[in-house]
Parts: sequence; C-alpha cells; structure tokens
Amino acid sequence: MQDLPNDFRAAARALVRRPGLTAAIILTLALGLGANAAIFSFVNTLLLQPLPFAEPDRIVQVWERKIGEGSGQGQDNVVSPANFADWAKATTSFEDFAGYWRRPAPLRGDGPPEEVQVTIASASFLDVLGLEPEEGRFLGEADVEEGQFAGDFAVLSHAFWQRRFGGDPGVVGETITVWTSPVTVVGVAPPELELFAPATEILLPTHFDWATRQNSGRFIEAVARLAPGVTLAGAQAEMSTIASRLESEYSDFNAGWGVHLKPLTDEMVGGIRPALLVFLGAVGLLLLVAMANVANLLLARAAERRREMAMRAALGAGSWRIFRQLLVESLVLVIAAAGFGAVIAVAAIAMLRKVAVSTLEVPRLAEVSLDGRVLLFMGALVMLTTLFFGMVPALGTRSMTLAPSLREGGRGMSRRSRTQQALVVVEIALALVLVTGAGLLIRSFTELRRVDPGIEVEGILTARVMLQGENFQTPESRSAFYKEAQEKLAALPGIRSASAIQWLPFSGQTSRSSYFPEDRPRPASGEEAVAGIRYIMPGYFKTVGMPVLDGRAFDERDQPDSTQVVVINQEMADLHWKGHSPIGKSLSYRWGDDVSVTVVGVVGDVHHKGVDEAVFPALFRPYTQDPDGSLNLVLRTEVPPSTLHAAVTRTIQEMDSTVLVSRFKTLAEYHAGAFSEPRLYTLLMAFFSGLALILAVFGIYGLISYSVSLRVREIGVRMAMGAVERDVTRLILGDGLKLAALGVALGLAAATALSRLLESLLFGIGALDPLTFVLVPCVLLMTATLASLVPARRASCLDPNVALDSD
Repeated sequence: MQDLPNDFRAAARALVRRPGLTAAIILTLALGLGANAAIFSFVNTLLLQPLPFAEPDRIVQVWERKIGEGSGQGQDNVVSPANFADWAKATTSFEDFAGYWRRPAPLRGDGPPEEVQVTIASASFLDVLGLEPEEGRFLGEADVEEGQFAGDFAVLSHAFWQRRFGGDPGVVGETITVWTSPVTVVGVAPPELELFAPATEILLPTHFDWATRQNSGRFIEAVARLAPGVTLAGAQAEMSTIASRLESEYSDFNAGWGVHLKPLTDEMVGGIRPALLVFLGAVGLLLLVAMANVANLLLARAAERRREMAMRAALGAGSWRIFRQLLVESLVLVIAAAGFGAVIAVAAIAMLRKVAVSTLEVPRLAEVSLDGRVLLFMGALVMLTTLFFGMVPALGTRSMTLAPSLREGGRGMSRRSRTQQALVVVEIALALVLVTGAGLLIRSFTELRRVDPGIEVEGILTARVMLQGENFQTPESRSAFYKEAQEKLAALPGIRSASAIQWLPFSGQTSRSSYFPEDRPRPASGEEAVAGIRYIMPGYFKTVGMPVLDGRAFDERDQPDSTQVVVINQEMADLHWKGHSPIGKSLSYRWGDDVSVTVVGVVGDVHHKGVDEAVFPALFRPYTQDPDGSLNLVLRTEVPPSTLHAAVTRTIQEMDSTVLVSRFKTLAEYHAGAFSEPRLYTLLMAFFSGLALILAVFGIYGLISYSVSLRVREIGVRMAMGAVERDVTRLILGDGLKLAALGVALGLAAATALSRLLESLLFGIGALDPLTFVLVPCVLLMTATLASLVPARRASCLDPNVALDSD
C-alpha cells in the first residue's frame, strides 16, 4: 500500500507518453460505460424501484376478458359498471375495490371555459392506492350522490392545484364549476396520483348502483387492493367463480366473459419491459465490443513494452509487482473513462428522458436519473473492466523469457497475436448481433410505414367541440348545432370542407359493440362478432378521403324519423357478404338495446386505432339520427392548419359562448404518433449497433496494421522472391477476411438465437427475416474488407530493400 502512490504516478507518466492511444482507450470505454449507465437508469427507475404506493405488490388492475369465441378473445377489456357493482358486493379477496372512468369536462369561471380531465371514481379510489391527502381530505361515501355522475364535492390533483391555484391551501372549501354544476373542493391529492392517472386533474365521486348491464355497456376500469394474506392466484380464483355465476345469471350480456387480475406494476410498466431489457442487453454487448477493442489496443501496447517489462524483471520486480503496476494503469484508464462515461450518461439520460416523455405513455419517466443504484452499477462495471484490462497485458509477462525479451524488444509474432485475433473475431460477432437487431427494427419500421392508413392524413385540422349546458339538452339541439357549425366552418377562407366524428382515427379512442347480420341466424350469446362504431356528420368520408366503394354516403335524407341507416367498411362487407353487395341488407348492433339498421354504403378500410393493428370491422352511423355526446371537428384545409385555430374558435364561440373548443391538432400529428414508439426503438438500436460496427472496424484495422508492422521482413522476402503488389495485397486482405468470416459465422449463430427476443417489437416480419440475415453479414464483410484494404495497400507499397533491412 505504501508503494501504491508511486504506482499511480508511474501509471500516469506511462499513459501521458502515449496521449493518442490513451485518449482512444478512454473514449471507447466511456461510450460503453456511459451507454450502459444511461439504459440501466431507465431499467432501475421503471422496473426495479417499487411504485410509490403503500404496499404496491397488493394492488391489482381488474379487467374483463373475452374467453369465448369471437373478436377480442384473450384481450383485457374495460368493465361493465353493473358487473363491477356485483363483484364489489360478492368478493372477499379485496380490502378496497374501486371503479373509475375518465372524461374531459369544461371548467367554467371568468372568461371562456377551460377543458380539464376528470376522473369519476368510487369513494375508495384513493384508498386503494394507499395515498394520503396533500391538503384537506379525500372523498367518502357520504360525498356520493345517487346517479351516474358526480356529487357536490371534488378532489384536485397536485399538478392542477399548482397550475390553476398556485398551490394555495386556501382552495380547500372553495367552489368550482365543472360542466354546469358547482362542486366544493374538499382536498388535494398527492403527486403519486398522477403516476397512476397522469391526465387526471379533478376527481369526482360516484357509485355504481345506477348501472344496468344492457344500457351501460362496458366502459369503466377497476383497481383493487388485495386483503392481507390473500394471494393473486387466490383472488383470481374467487373472481373467476363470481364471473361464472354472473355469466349464468345474465347470459345474454355476460356469455363468454371472464375476469383477469393483473399486478399494478405489470399494468403500468409491463409494456415497456421487453424493450428495456432488449436495450440493456444491446448496451451490454456494446460494452463487450468496447472492451475487446481496448484489450486489443492494450495488447499492442504490451508488445511495445515487452523490453520495458523485461528490464523491470531484470531489476528484481516479481510477476506480482509487474501485474500490480499494469493493474494500476488499467484502473487509471477505467476511472478516467468512468468519469467521462458519467458525463455521457447524464447527457444521454436527459436527451432520452425528453424524447421518451413525449413518445411513451409510461409513468415515472421524468424521474429517471443517475442515482445511487446506477452509480453502484457503474462501479461494478469499473471493477470488472479494471480486472479484465489488468489481466490482458499481463498474459504475456508470465511466460516472458528474460534474455530473448531484452534482445527482441517489440519484434516477432507470439501467442499475443493469436489473442488479438480472437478478440477481433469476438468484436465482429458481437457487432453482427447488434447490427442484425438494428436491421430487424429498421425492416419492421419500414413495413409499418408502408401501411396505408386508408385516409388522407395531410391537410386536415381537428378540434374537440364540447356541448354542455341547458342549450344542448335535447338530441335535436345537438344535431342542429353541429349542422350549423359544419356549414359556417366550411364557408371560412382556407377551409375546403368540414365534418365531424366522435372518435378520431389514430387517437387511441374507439367504441365497439357486438353485432350480427339479420339475414343470418343470430349467434349464441358471447359468440357475436364485434365492430367499431363511429358516429359521423355527413361529408366525413369526402373530407378525410375515404372512398365510397358501394352505395352512398350519408346526406340530408338521414334524419331521426327516416330509415335507420349504416355505412360499413370493406372488412365487414367481406366478412359477411363477400362477392355480393351488402346494400339493402340489415344488421343489428347493441348500443344499450339492439338497434336495427340498413346498410346503404361500403367504404374503404381504415386502421382506426393504429397502423400496427389489423383492420377491424367497422360501422358508421349518422350523428343526425342518434345525436348523443360531443364530436371532434374534421376540417380539410387549403392553408397551414395552424393558421385557422383562432378563426375556428371564434366561429364556434359566436354560435354559443358556452361551447368549449379545444385539442387543436392535425390528423397528420395523430398519424405520426402511431410511429413514435417504434421510431425511438429503431433509432436507439441503430445508434448502438453503429457504435459497435465502428469499433469492430477499428479493431480489425488496428490488428491488420499491427500484423503488417510485425511482418515487414517477411513481406520484404516475399517481394524479393517475386511477389508483386497484388500478391501482397491479397495476402494481407485474406488475413482480415478470414477473421471477419469467422466472426460473421459466430455472430450469425448468436443472432439467430437472440433475435427472437425482439419479436414483441417487430411488425410485418419474423425474427429470422431472410433479407436482414443476408444483408447484415454482407455489410459486415464489406466493412471488414475496407478496414483491411488500407493496411494491405500500405504493405504492398513497401520497398523490399528497406523491408529486408528492418529490425
């Protein structure tokens, strides 16, 4: 330990003497360590740290699940309020059980109304999460009124409290107006609520005794806290029993429906777990490539220092003393690299966090940072790399013979060169695995981009128009308002056509219901087909560019007292009437009660929910025949959409100042959002694989260059005996290609085994995509050829006389 300071000073002097090599080693390691620390920060925050709720492992999300035949089988589904009410009365597995649903609402006060996101929930909702109020109190059963909607009391979210009221504790007891009803603020929720329900700004109470199965459908979510001593499996068994009983009692509504319990952690972050683990593995491979590259540099440096080590041994230094000096040098290198790596990690975390927050719907992304656990992880990597790099140059010193080493200096081939060759092969193999992963994601993203959305997304402005209050209590008043708005907006300069739809394409929102063609036998309960239901105003198909393939679109003929009509998509037409026209056919769908409608048109298919999902049967209904709820404006523009926000708002406000206009967004933005997540994953993998490829190229270049420097005399002899430039180039190039071919072969075997880990991130291709597995090895071999060509050309230009005289 007394000699350790001297070892550090000697190591610093040795490294300063070769600044270029030292900088290359530090930068290479810093990239590997920084990338690992950055990705592990996300893994640590999102997957390893427990959710900030009381005993989060006892909280479960409760879904209904279609277990019979038909569409939606095996998928988690929102819950019937009536089923939820019966579950809550019958179950003994839960300490607390809450149902809730979210909807936008106008918050009224001085000036125009403001849109807020309201969560309407059971009084026990916040108790299930184990939260304590920031200010005031939470809602209780006494605060809940009879009926579907809220009572007279509200709890504010922490973010909304800060934004709207500046964090004033005096807001408790004040009255605010939501929709058209005054409610009293009784408390403020802590920030943790926003992790579970990020959009929630105001919490209002309800209970579910009002619910009936036929008229309410399925639209709420449910969350529960397991009772002490109850396991997830035990609760699942009890809930399945209750669901079976309800299926028997209400077979018309519940046939084929079961219950699925899902741990809250899996519900909140389970979707991103496969991607995070894939990228953690990717940066791990990148670090291995960097380590192999640095090991090669250190072996080359060790060859140059062979005479120095022999001198140390001659002066009495034992093998342990030499190894300790080399270990200290490695430690200095790795510590310096870790420092730069930490800077890279902080920058990468900030950049990735900013991108991810705007791309991924995952809680706690804003909390990702370089915390103590990440620093411990980085410290472990530092220790491992230090030991590895201390061992590498020491490999040659243990078998070093003193006298020959003093004579030969850095000349001659040795076992060290074979180690370097093996490291280069490993680099190429690991790089091929990463480039194959990037190639698969690029191919997948390309296939995703090729999907025809079915509509024209450019040049369309959308906005939410929310009707509330006494002026819109009747269906006729709602229908008349949207009809007038459509006419006035279409007349505005810069707008070519105007219409409206209940749920916008690519917004992630939709309504579905079971249906059956009336010219076929009615399926048994639970086996009906399911279709998306979209209420639209006339002119919608023309505005968004949906082709009418058969029959007609909606027009003035479609009024409440006329024949109830429907337009279906091509998918539904092919499913039931392939080869025949469905015009004039009747079908029934369940919208509370059974609704019988006549098909008057067929339109093209649209990937309504997302371009990565298969086209789903869809039926379009004219809002003029069933004007319920609010709609989203859809405006085909001839000018930049952003220039029309003020004119659209002014036009609507002039019609009725109580109407709320919000959520201005282009349809192209909704469409682009469908690609944001796969784009992020593809860019990340491409970046990591690009770094690995560059390191592998430098590795093979460095090895071939080093090999040429050791074979100068041999090359001179060959040229003296008649070898021409082409022969020397072929010889050196062949050495590089042999290593590359071996690395590619090993990498292909590894990529074949590991590519299946990417399956959940791929679209339109398989994990063993033939094109990717052909192109990537070709790219690796081409880059290896280019990397070997430079030193090969240099060797072919040697002067034989100079080469023969070299030592």
